[in-house]
Amino acid sequence: MIYSSDITSTMKIPYFGKSYVFGIIDVRKYIWCVMLLLTSLTISSQKKSQKFIHYGKQDGLNQSSVNFIYQDSQDYLWIANFGGINSFDGYNFTSYINEFNDENSISDNSVWTILEKTNKTLWFGTKAGLSKYNRKTGNFINYFIRDNKKSSSTLAVKALFEDKNGRFYIGSEGEGLYTFSDENKTFNLVDLIPDTAKISAISEDIYNNLWIGTENLGLFKISSDRSDVVHFLQTDSFLSEVIWSLYSDEKGNTWIGTDKDGLVRYDEANRSFIFYKNQSDSLNYKAGDKIKTITKFEDVLWVGSATEGLSYFSYKENRFFNYVKDPYNPNSLFDNDVSSIFPGANGVLYVGFYTKGFDKVVSTPFRTLKHNPKNDNTLSDDNVYCMYLDHQDILWFGTFGGGLNSYNPKTNQFKHYKHNKEDVNTISHDWVRIIYEDSNNTMWIGTWGGGLNKFDKKTGVFKRYLPKPGKTNSLNHNIITALFEDNDGELWIGTYGGGINIYQPKTDDFKSIIHDKNDPNSLSDDHITSFYQDKNGLIWICTYGGGLNAYDKTTNTFERFLPNPEQEYSLNNYKTLHIYDVTNEDFFWVTTLGGGINKFYYKENKFLNYTEKDGLSNNSTMGMLLDTFQNYWISSNNGLSRFDPVKETFINYTTLDGLGSDDYNLEAFAKTDDGTLYFGGKEGVTYFNPKDVGSQSNFPRVAFTNIKIEDSAQATSPKKLEIPYKKRITIEYAALNPDKAANIRYAYQLIGRDEDWNFVGKNRYLEFTNLIPGDYELRIKSTNSDQIWDTQYASVSIYIPAPWYMNWYYRGIAIFVFLLSGYIYYWMKINQAKRRNKLLEEKVEQRTITIHQKNIALKSEKEKTEDAYKQLKKLELFKNEFTGMLAHDLKNPLVTILGYSSEHSSNTDLESINKSGKKMLHLIENMLEVQKFENAEVKLDLEKSNLKSIGVEALKQVKILADEKRIQIHNTIKEEYTVHVDRHIIERVFVNLLSNAIKFSPTDSEIEILGDINENNSDEIIVCIKDYGAGIPVLKLQSIFAKFSQAEARDSGGTRSTGLGLTFCKMAIEAHKGTIWVTSEIDKGSSFYFNLPKLEDKILVENIGETESSNYRSPLYTLKFQEEDLILFHPFTEKINTLTIYETGEWFDIFDHLEETENIKRWKQMMMETLTSFDENAFSYLKELVVKTIV
Repeated sequence: MIYSSDITSTMKIPYFGKSYVFGIIDVRKYIWCVMLLLTSLTISSQKKSQKFIHYGKQDGLNQSSVNFIYQDSQDYLWIANFGGINSFDGYNFTSYINEFNDENSISDNSVWTILEKTNKTLWFGTKAGLSKYNRKTGNFINYFIRDNKKSSSTLAVKALFEDKNGRFYIGSEGEGLYTFSDENKTFNLVDLIPDTAKISAISEDIYNNLWIGTENLGLFKISSDRSDVVHFLQTDSFLSEVIWSLYSDEKGNTWIGTDKDGLVRYDEANRSFIFYKNQSDSLNYKAGDKIKTITKFEDVLWVGSATEGLSYFSYKENRFFNYVKDPYNPNSLFDNDVSSIFPGANGVLYVGFYTKGFDKVVSTPFRTLKHNPKNDNTLSDDNVYCMYLDHQDILWFGTFGGGLNSYNPKTNQFKHYKHNKEDVNTISHDWVRIIYEDSNNTMWIGTWGGGLNKFDKKTGVFKRYLPKPGKTNSLNHNIITALFEDNDGELWIGTYGGGINIYQPKTDDFKSIIHDKNDPNSLSDDHITSFYQDKNGLIWICTYGGGLNAYDKTTNTFERFLPNPEQEYSLNNYKTLHIYDVTNEDFFWVTTLGGGINKFYYKENKFLNYTEKDGLSNNSTMGMLLDTFQNYWISSNNGLSRFDPVKETFINYTTLDGLGSDDYNLEAFAKTDDGTLYFGGKEGVTYFNPKDVGSQSNFPRVAFTNIKIEDSAQATSPKKLEIPYKKRITIEYAALNPDKAANIRYAYQLIGRDEDWNFVGKNRYLEFTNLIPGDYELRIKSTNSDQIWDTQYASVSIYIPAPWYMNWYYRGIAIFVFLLSGYIYYWMKINQAKRRNKLLEEKVEQRTITIHQKNIALKSEKEKTEDAYKQLKKLELFKNEFTGMLAHDLKNPLVTILGYSSEHSSNTDLESINKSGKKMLHLIENMLEVQKFENAEVKLDLEKSNLKSIGVEALKQVKILADEKRIQIHNTIKEEYTVHVDRHIIERVFVNLLSNAIKFSPTDSEIEILGDINENNSDEIIVCIKDYGAGIPVLKLQSIFAKFSQAEARDSGGTRSTGLGLTFCKMAIEAHKGTIWVTSEIDKGSSFYFNLPKLEDKILVENIGETESSNYRSPLYTLKFQEEDLILFHPFTEKINTLTIYETGEWFDIFDHLEETENIKRWKQMMMETLTSFDENAFSYLKELVVKTIV
């Protein structure tokens, strides 16, 4: 009987027959089948696209070999190899090895097979026997077919199987088939199979027949009632001696993997064997002779070959599809020696390799076109920089280094066009940058460095256009980056540095448009990336650095759209790449190199941008296509993004999802009529149909993988944890073996503490400390690989018992003891208080008498103190009155003395008298001023004053003292410094400080008057009087400004001061809200500093009439000098400026020599009254009236 799709002859085998009966071939049917095959080859569907993710020793696997791979009911993956067992949760490996003399470890490190029985117990077949794994303890219980006490060696177990009735079969290596009773812990030999058989595989078909494959005796079939057996090697119906694998499907077929005859299928219904090795051409079988493993996954049969990689058989299409290691594709199958296949959870197929780890295989809708140097029918180069779909639905790929490729998606045929420097009819350069087909179906090819090509597809001839030096109508640049035909049929050519060239078909040359930096209506940049013409006829030009341009052909002007941080809705990047228009909408999309995508509204001239902050995979967006579901697909430098414009959400895809590349190029995107999208990048072309890209509905199982209390490991799947109070608990968890582990996100909630879920991203570790006693429930949930949250969660109950001192009975006892203690304490205190009160009453009575006596004594002392205070007040009043009387009594004779003497007198005695009188007068003035400050009688007469002029006035008053010691005084204060002060008082401060400096300076020395703006306060001026005398001892510095404090300057003649001058200076400066201080160094001199309020810098022409406040208000304030008065005053002005109120003789000398006018006469009379009454305010007013008016 012929199998429905078999072409070559097959064998019809009676159930127990020994002779061959050959089928009769119908020639007409054969011819029809051949025709059907040829037709199917042209329309056959493509094989499933798979993502292969490899794991090896570098990932934690303890050894590279894989003998068997298995996933248990809890979704843990188990890998058997020659290094024991590895458990894998999708993130971490845990290894179990045989430990010498440890009966709780696995029986041997050579592990051949794994099985989980229906009762969830996990079994391993090893070189030494059978091992059962205890999940709670992590230990093994070992069972040996041979009794180690009676035999010198062990017997390997290479096959495990549980039939539908629960019988547990053990296949040994050389001693036949056994059943094992877990209850009795005994092995029982199955006598239907020879005891010399090396069992390699066991399977049960839908008819309950048990199939046994051996490595030395071929194939056996035990009947459903387990009473009879067929040994096919003896029937001559199936002569393969070495069987590696068996699989029975639900269609009644048993698939057999042999060592020499490849894959064989036995159809129980027809009792026939089909050898697929003989049908490699018709069914695309390429699995080879040695079939190691067979299983079914997702409705197809998967086959692992020892030499030819991985294959699957499609029942629906009745053909094979094959996967082999491609050395030129790192995303291909890792190795061709497949030892084990297991259909895992979460849509994952696991493929083990005999010596090279294993692959996790995940189906993906994404397919790739890549370059294979051993196959001409592939891309000529993997770096696909541009693509174009022509009117015949042929895809054209431009590569960087491999020239031009044409590709027919229907036939999967490539054709290559490369540069040949010996043939001018070939393409001008192999770096193809842009492809375009115009309305005449002429292909235009722009290259990077080779100019423009006009391509005739029928003849295969290229015509080259290159820049010609000296010719203005030639192409002006050899790097072509954009091609476009406008509504008028003009071909626009964008260049990288030469602006725009427009092809002139009549003259077969070009005219150019370039950027003019002096014309704001010109093209903004000469580096063009693309063109687009909108429904209104405007031509939009994207540039690499000049933003976006809108060109109006009617006015020949450009409107520029540039990023503007001050504008709310502006373009957000200067590098614009492409425009994607939307039919019947008032907006289009702009892709950028660094600014994501921009949505531009025509009418409002408004841009909205979407970037990585909004979920886009990368801000460098290369291409954009709209699928049939109205979602946009955006290629970038970090994979693809699917954008839902209604929800404004992104879903991102990378190489982890099966993309051929994460790095795409800016002209490489196209869409075919069937909705397939193509994107080109650095690693070839990725293509897919969006209808195949769906959201996953399955979710990985979440489990606790490691639990520790302090450093003590706990069971990984407990129902409840009891944690001692204040102990640290660490918990690790995982979504077990998901299809894409990198896409999984986690959240946890501790019921009893947390109100809501805590989202922790990829974190799989939790630590809790100091939880208060009570009951909790820890819940862990995850997303699937599409980052959709699961509604289910893993949980564990946590109980933290209260310590003894927090239990209710302890608290009750404690409260009782506390209350009792309180009562006893209260009783004792009451009694103690009574005794104390009695004693207090006695003491109070005694102390009352004592206090009464002390009150009488205090009253007497108070009266004495008050009398003493009154006496002190009288003495202070007497002192003040006496000081004032003494000062005024001394001033009167001093004035008379000064009046009859002169410092310029030829009589040396009179000159000496005058100088001594002035010194005594200066001392008296200091004493009177200090007394005024102490009695708060001073009222400042604030005015704008030139600081330098105040210093000059002071210098004049101390000039005689300085000249006596030949001391040079330098006034370096800037003339523009103006202060707001009482000029008279500050002048006195200068005089006092300068007098002190002169006194304590050695002969022939210098004194400096300095002034500058305060660095910390620009509204203040700091003045410094600096001398180079003997200096002041450190102990004297703190009291230098106290009354009657004085310092001796022995180096300058032993001069001593009264100690009131500096006291006056301190009071005067503080009255101006300032501060005075001193620095000094022995033998180097002293510096006195004070600060004054500064006004606006200017050279002040002082006028007494502009003073803000004056205590003197003369009834003759209307006195004004005329020009003639000033002329008469002029010879005496300098002298008048230097005289004080006490130099009466000098004033009388001026009065005698000054000619009179009416105004001068009045001035003389007022000045004489002022001198006799010592009215200093009136004196200052009359003196400065003369001096300032003349100035």
